[in-house]
Amino acid sequence: MVLVYACMGAVCPFLLPIIPPNFSTKRGDCMETVRILSFDMGTANTACSMIVGNLKYNTKGLSGFRMIKTDKSFGSVRDRIDYIGEEARKVIQQADPTHIAIEDFTEQGKFVGKTYKEMAWLTEHFRILGRELGYEVAIYENGYWKKVTMGAMRVNKQQVQHYVCTQLPEASTMLARQPDHVWDSVGIGLCCWKLLQRTKLDRGK
Repeated sequence: MVLVYACMGAVCPFLLPIIPPNFSTKRGDCMETVRILSFDMGTANTACSMIVGNLKYNTKGLSGFRMIKTDKSFGSVRDRIDYIGEEARKVIQQADPTHIAIEDFTEQGKFVGKTYKEMAWLTEHFRILGRELGYEVAIYENGYWKKVTMGAMRVNKQQVQHYVCTQLPEASTMLARQPDHVWDSVGIGLCCWKLLQRTKLDRGK
């Protein structure tokens, strides 16, 4: 029996690269295996999730998720970013992804103000962290990942949830009562999945 790691509580303690139930484990398929760890970032709360799939057989599943939560008791925004970064490091090391994708808030046309500056710090923190661990982090602006996945740059939270559930039916149970950050992190991961599929088709493999 193949088990899928599912966190039903408000906070998932960690992520593991568990194989989804529809994932092919045939000999020779390992080169087609992808483990996409994606983050929807915020300087207060950051969500991450993992999609595991096989590009050859076009099968994928939601493996797990986590919320990294902070509040003012953590100190300054830089202190919170440091904490989020260290927790993200632990998740990456445990999950052992093949790809990492994040949303870049600073590319949404909001180029001034305190929030922009703080999110720019967080985005750069994640990019540097990824490189330290041997990854080139894929960075998608909010409108871009929504356009790739749902065909429109402006969609509401209900539309994101509906799309995620059409692509990953198990999400309706696994992510029940989870905050929007978690759903968006899965959407970001699905964007990475679609772009990997396009690359595979472009190469004719």
